[in-house]
Amino acid sequence: MSTMPIQTPRAVLANPTALSVIGPAVTIGFFAAIFLWITFFVTHLPWVGMPPGLAIPVMLGVWLVAFGIGGTYIPRGRAAVGALAGAISAALGLLIVLSLLKAQQAADGSGSAGPQTPAYIAGFLCTGVVAGLVGVSLGGLAASGRSVDASSGAWLGRFAWVTVLAAAPLLFVGGLVTSTQSGMAVPDWPTTFGNNMFLYPLGPQVDPAVYLEHSHRLFGTLLGCATIVLAGWGVTRGPTRFARGLAVAALLGVVLQGVLGGVRVIENKTVLAMVHGVTAQLLFALLVMLAVHLSKGYFNVLHEPVQGARRAKFFATLAMHSLILQLLLGAAYRHLNRDGVRFPHILYTHAAFAFIVTFAAFMGAAVVWGLKDAKTGEALGPGNLLHRAAAWAATSVIVQFVLGWFAFGFGGKQLEAASVLQALIRTAHQANGAIVIGAVTAMFVAARAAWRASKDVAPA
Repeated sequence: MSTMPIQTPRAVLANPTALSVIGPAVTIGFFAAIFLWITFFVTHLPWVGMPPGLAIPVMLGVWLVAFGIGGTYIPRGRAAVGALAGAISAALGLLIVLSLLKAQQAADGSGSAGPQTPAYIAGFLCTGVVAGLVGVSLGGLAASGRSVDASSGAWLGRFAWVTVLAAAPLLFVGGLVTSTQSGMAVPDWPTTFGNNMFLYPLGPQVDPAVYLEHSHRLFGTLLGCATIVLAGWGVTRGPTRFARGLAVAALLGVVLQGVLGGVRVIENKTVLAMVHGVTAQLLFALLVMLAVHLSKGYFNVLHEPVQGARRAKFFATLAMHSLILQLLLGAAYRHLNRDGVRFPHILYTHAAFAFIVTFAAFMGAAVVWGLKDAKTGEALGPGNLLHRAAAWAATSVIVQFVLGWFAFGFGGKQLEAASVLQALIRTAHQANGAIVIGAVTAMFVAARAAWRASKDVAPA
């Protein structure tokens, strides 16, 4: 199996072609766009009621900070990367902020297309370029002297994690849609009440149910854009055949998931809504699996035999399979239960099985955490992928266990949440469930890699 070449900062500086502008710019551009979209969603929520005079500065501030975080990974060429990243991020941002212009035009009666539209688009693109240039430059200066892997493979791995990040708000908003029973608030697809989905006036004035359902569709588009780039990049630059296959599978999964969501609206079938919710979590696990396979830590695990890898693989697999079963039980309760009457046993089965899932995840995390280097017999370092995955799995499953019982006691038993607080409690449990799935998936993949690298090592 070939490995991704890892270059030192000195080697990168000696070879200017090693640092491509496009790879870092695309990664940082998407990263900043995700935070711009999230900030737009929060500041314009009908429940929040934030005035535009405050919402826009908040969005710009978060956008600039996101560029700055990305800039900490740029050892040189910051101006070119920042300008291109800003343009990419602004182009993605137009898919959501154009709705503000349409809302304003609808309010003042100027129609769906006014003379200010081209100026609005040009101004926003220029703002993005300036924000990217300034943010990346400041971030790079703040982290000057930092050791950074600027190889092409490293940026592909980072973009894979950015794609995972793009799926997070989609899952959260989707959970809010289910918790508030807003799935059919927009009865048509792919249009929104007959409008182009990117030009539908979206803002605090919109009905909350419509706001959630329409925002869910928009976040799906953002993930689709990221996955298209990831698939193209992964197929052409992926280090292994398996990684390239995962990239293609991720793209197909996102496309099928979008179609499934549209068919659910057209057919108005609750069962399809449940399938859509389950496959969304499995798709998230697939994206995490791809990101782990493309990470430098994964290739380090493949070349560092450990003691006890077979047992780690067993418990990590047990945790993964039990978690999938728990996911099915939770989805069945959220989508098929009718006010605790139709399928009342599902909730109690889900609650009881939580103890099994918690035990399996803890055992997997404990065994993986306790792995030792086969050559030295010493414990693995804290920066090792196996350690990190085990820590995330253990931490997230504790949080999920607490959130689950909190939702059981205070989340309400009615089909639709009776208050915003109940909707947030239910959605927090569902969203953290995705984090658990991602962490356990990373632990599962890392444990299997350790097992492959340690087949000839005697059991501990």
